[in-house]
Amino acid sequence: ESGAASEWNKLKRDHSAELAGLSYRVQRADLDRGTFFRIQAGPISKESAQRLCDSIKARKPGACLVTQ
Repeated sequence: ESGAASEWNKLKRDHSAELAGLSYRVQRADLDRGTFFRIQAGPISKESAQRLCDSIKARKPGACLVTQ
């Protein structure tokens, strides 16, 4: 969980245009394969989120998922 802030900063550096002005929160996910901490950015519309996610996935496949 403590790495989420540094990962957010890395994402903002790598995708500065797409993530400009967005804030983030961390969501804990307890899965069968372990505990993960997901970074969620927003708030933005679903359409904007999909465009943002597509842009990020173009550079890093699987690195983005649109949620509500």
